[in-house]
Amino acid sequence: MINNNLSEEHRIHNKAGSHSGFIVSFTKGLLKARWLILLLALVIGGISIPGIFKLDITVNIEDFFLENDPILKNQEKSRKLFANHDFVAVLLKTDDIFSRDSLELIKKTGDLLKKDVPLGVNVISIVHSSGPFLGGFKLDFENGKLKTSDMVLEEFKKKCNNSKSLNGVLFSMNNKEAWIQLKLKAYPSKENWNGKLKPLFAVGKAAYDAVSSIQSPGAVLIATGVPVYAFRKEAEMVQDLTKILVLGFLVALFLTVLIFKNIQAVAGTLLVICFSVVVVFGIEGWIGISMDSAFIAVPILLSMGVSIGYTVHISRFFRVHYEKTGNRFESVNYALRKSAKPILFTAFTTIAALMSFLLVAIKPIQWVGLTSALCILAVYFHSMIIFPILISFGRRKGKPAHESIKNDFMVKTLEFLAPWIIKHRLLIVLIFVIVTIGMSYGLSKVKVDFNAEKMMGTKLPHMQDQMLIIKSEIAASEIIDLIISFNKDEPLKADKLRKIEILEREIQKLPLVKNTKSISEVIRNINYHLNQDNELFDRIPQDSFLLQMIIESARQRDRIFFSSWVTYDNKTIRVSVQLTDFSSMKIEKNIKRIDELVTKLFPQKKNHFYSGSTYQMAVMNQYITRGLMQSVITALIVITILMVIVFKSVKLGIAAMVPNIFPVIIAGGIMGFLNIPLEFVTMTVAPMIMGLAVDDTIHLVSHLKDEMEKTGNYMKSLTSTFSVVGTAITETTIILCLTFLVFSFSRVNSIINMGIMTCAGILAAYLTDIFLTPIIIRVLKNYKE
Repeated sequence: MINNNLSEEHRIHNKAGSHSGFIVSFTKGLLKARWLILLLALVIGGISIPGIFKLDITVNIEDFFLENDPILKNQEKSRKLFANHDFVAVLLKTDDIFSRDSLELIKKTGDLLKKDVPLGVNVISIVHSSGPFLGGFKLDFENGKLKTSDMVLEEFKKKCNNSKSLNGVLFSMNNKEAWIQLKLKAYPSKENWNGKLKPLFAVGKAAYDAVSSIQSPGAVLIATGVPVYAFRKEAEMVQDLTKILVLGFLVALFLTVLIFKNIQAVAGTLLVICFSVVVVFGIEGWIGISMDSAFIAVPILLSMGVSIGYTVHISRFFRVHYEKTGNRFESVNYALRKSAKPILFTAFTTIAALMSFLLVAIKPIQWVGLTSALCILAVYFHSMIIFPILISFGRRKGKPAHESIKNDFMVKTLEFLAPWIIKHRLLIVLIFVIVTIGMSYGLSKVKVDFNAEKMMGTKLPHMQDQMLIIKSEIAASEIIDLIISFNKDEPLKADKLRKIEILEREIQKLPLVKNTKSISEVIRNINYHLNQDNELFDRIPQDSFLLQMIIESARQRDRIFFSSWVTYDNKTIRVSVQLTDFSSMKIEKNIKRIDELVTKLFPQKKNHFYSGSTYQMAVMNQYITRGLMQSVITALIVITILMVIVFKSVKLGIAAMVPNIFPVIIAGGIMGFLNIPLEFVTMTVAPMIMGLAVDDTIHLVSHLKDEMEKTGNYMKSLTSTFSVVGTAITETTIILCLTFLVFSFSRVNSIINMGIMTCAGILAAYLTDIFLTPIIIRVLKNYKE
């Protein structure tokens, strides 16, 4: 039976308001049915666990956009016009790509790709038939062995080196690199696909496995292409994520044991973490929600940190009362009365900040915001239910096993700080002003940019290979497709094709552009080869009859290849722009320049648009800039309103936002000074910091307000608040910082940066709450002495 003889303090609080009365009734019912509640929690957790194994993890860039996004519509339109632009390819690096061994290796690699990779159409290389590119010249292979004579091989090498359509395209000018490309069919729908993996990942895995199986002494083979990149990124990111989560769990376990020092509190905290994460992720798995692998760790580690933070506050008040009474049930009641309301408001403010991510039109950002918010909500309910039940078990009378709080070194330090802060308030304010000005300057230097090397780093194996592709003379994995549609059905005339050539030459002058390809180049190369590689004929034919004959001949010779550059009705032309590297900021500027060129050269055209995963990534610059501003402003407004409601004072509510804006400035300043770009991972830092930073402010000010109502003396109230709440927020700050520092063990730069920035913001929030918030409240004189 539960002890119904509440202390005099309980009765006073019962009379003071409905909140305390509700908590008393809630606690009595909770502890009376504690075994039933624990059983129910285990059942819900058991139902949720199978859903976790149904979670859909993706790295496909198209999954980043909302269903009705114009970018996806253009991508679908492009596929209908020109089928699938995706490909898998292999970069071969060797001493001489024209040696017999190298040519046989090229043949073997291309044949294996076509055989093993689903959706493969045709192979393009210097030894495979590839439409007009090779001018009809073929090498003789039998069972993979090159049968062509040395004399013919020498002629072949000379012909290739003299060919502008091959040299610098399918092999490097120094003859040390070769490019083997497999074109792909359109990806089938879910209904028409029976594979275990998604079509994109299935193609990437097959291509990567095929290339990895080839033994090539003295040569290096690097598989690339969007499918290969996506497959390898997912596999390596999941591996990286697993390491982070294991480390995060070990950190959480260590912190709970170190802080609570008793089995009930440790078990309760771990159950809060596990139940919260399992239920939310399990439900999402059953529903079939997809998520990006770069973000999965965020809500999980956030749940770990916040769970320990909430239970620390409950445990702190529990210990204070338990030392006085030795009664666990009354101490649980006291702890909930003191902490339930502040924790409720901290949960609401954190959830409000995270929900602001829904304003960003990028699916992974919306997912991390919604999932993190749901996890915080689950953490709150489990902290109010599971944790109190667990700490209620044990001896009901007698002194607690752990050491007295009064002898706590942290308590003594904070009690000493309280009068020191008020005495040196001018110095403290001056330091904060100077730091704010300096960090604001750093914040102004932050740039929005997706840079592959800066964002991902080069620690993951697929990024190391990607760097080799970027540095290659011929290889390209970053491609933007420019689609130009015209008004009339008309033959491909020389003047239109020459304008396309002019457009290509101008595009090649832009930053990051490695090469361009179009139907104009195809026709020019055919004309060149038809005239015995005469330099005079390396151009678009002037004669319209000859031009149409070349076009029809090329169409008949390889319809699939030709239709990848121009539609059958000649209305739409595709220009492929290959890039040396990925920088969304530079690509965005390039696109604006291309828009100007297209409008100038083709004033009578119907329209033009862009497609491809590289373009989609570049467009996110705009989404992030617009979405971040909306997210931060919304979070700021909502949190301010909540602060006004919490403190029942407009003046105090607005003033209390100072310690919550300062951490964002600090994090942004560090990003600016360290030249860390703002991208879709690091953009989550600002709203997240605001949501977490406000927790300490609410706990500190709420308890200070209660103490002022009791004592009427500001200094006594501040000292008492520091001794109880100050120690709790110190512990929660350490917990959150260590939890997010786990991100620094990642091999991905953006995840490391997010961890460091979040940790810096949380630490800045703590220092502001300890040193600046008491001064602000004292200056405002919000409480009468």
